[in-house]
Amino acid sequence: MLNTEEIRHRRYAQKGVQFNMLLLGPRGIGKKTFLSNLCQMEDIAALATENNSNRDSKLPYTNYAIKIQEMLTPVALNVHVFDIGLQINNAHTSNKVRHFIQEFYDRILADEIKISRDKKTLKQSDGRIHVCLYFIDGNSNGLNELDIDMLSKIKEFVNIFIVIGKADRYRENELQPLKENIRRDLEANNLRSFPFGDDRLRDIFPDGEDTLISDIHPFAVICGDRFESTDPNNGEPKSIFRYNYLDEKISVERRDVSNFIYLKGILLGSHLHELKETTNDIFYEKYRTKKLLEQKNSPAQQEDKENESRVGTRGTTLTSESMDYHAVDPDHQLTCVGTVYEKNQIIEAYQNKIVGLEKMIHDISEEPSPATKTVSTECE
Repeated sequence: MLNTEEIRHRRYAQKGVQFNMLLLGPRGIGKKTFLSNLCQMEDIAALATENNSNRDSKLPYTNYAIKIQEMLTPVALNVHVFDIGLQINNAHTSNKVRHFIQEFYDRILADEIKISRDKKTLKQSDGRIHVCLYFIDGNSNGLNELDIDMLSKIKEFVNIFIVIGKADRYRENELQPLKENIRRDLEANNLRSFPFGDDRLRDIFPDGEDTLISDIHPFAVICGDRFESTDPNNGEPKSIFRYNYLDEKISVERRDVSNFIYLKGILLGSHLHELKETTNDIFYEKYRTKKLLEQKNSPAQQEDKENESRVGTRGTTLTSESMDYHAVDPDHQLTCVGTVYEKNQIIEAYQNKIVGLEKMIHDISEEPSPATKTVSTECE
């Protein structure tokens, strides 16, 4: 007979989980191929929806809605893929991407403050980005100006993983210096990627190495452009890629080939729920608090306060002749004063909350991450 925990887990597994990703990077760096390999689907083009906006404030992107089965739990992936750096002048590109991320926060916030709302519909329409995979080509031997500008604009709104695309272009002795240069540039420009803390590779796979995940980040990935069986006795398709100089078939899920399988395990297994929780509890909560604070300090709110103040003042300076017609109800005066006091208290509480959230984001990289679940994905 199943115990309570097993029943809860089974019901949760049947419902599945929604996970929203943003893939950013230059065209041709392998973002769509990575997504195909991640989902073990050879043809994902049929699942694509093109969003070619003609508005100056928008960037064209491709959206993918993909359902996969991982660890017996259905995962509904909602993925947005942006090609960046295509314009002659990319000065506004970073702001457009930031606004794209913020729009999902604004939609949730608008629904939350409604008097009547459908929580089920709200959950289903939650498009908040849980993680951004930022692909770089490494040609600048680190981060370039657009990379730095982009990461600085979005770091307050989303979890960020840095990914080195098409890593087979580099020799093994070239990758580690490149990763070190990227980490150096991140630190020098006060840029934040996801804090893995003390999480190790063995948290992803039980037989994994006792290596800190932060030591292999940025993730160098190699992906295949076709699905073939690497074992003649096994009909299950596995994504493979070919060494151009050897024409040898090698599975991309081999741990000694690239960091792809580790990144897959992090995204779809060990850190999936942590990424969702961080998005809701830290990034969105901070954004929500600031927005509500701005509303409290808006000109309309200030005008209300001034009107309340004038009402209270008139109530204390009215003459006895006019008292019968214009006297203000003392209870109403107290209500006005109390309302102003309560708003000031709310503003102060919001300000303290923002300070606390900013400190949490700053300190989280120095603290061990919550216990993570393991992924039993088989590798070759």
